[in-house]
Amino acid sequence: MNSNPDEILTKFEIGFQCNSLDRIKDIILNLIKNKNHLYEMGEKAHNYAMINHSLDKLMPSVVNLID
Repeated sequence: MNSNPDEILTKFEIGFQCNSLDRIKDIILNLIKNKNHLYEMGEKAHNYAMINHSLDKLMPSVVNLID
């Protein structure tokens, strides 16, 4: 809930940092009302994952570990 390693969630606008259940509830209700924002966050999260965690990006590290 209150975790945001390296501020990735907020820096890349792909999630929220929440310190209470009330805050989570407010965010969920807001996303339900504003589906465009939800979809934009989903696209940004997908793009972030593909750039930073794709097989092409991680494979050199995996091969290095095996060697």
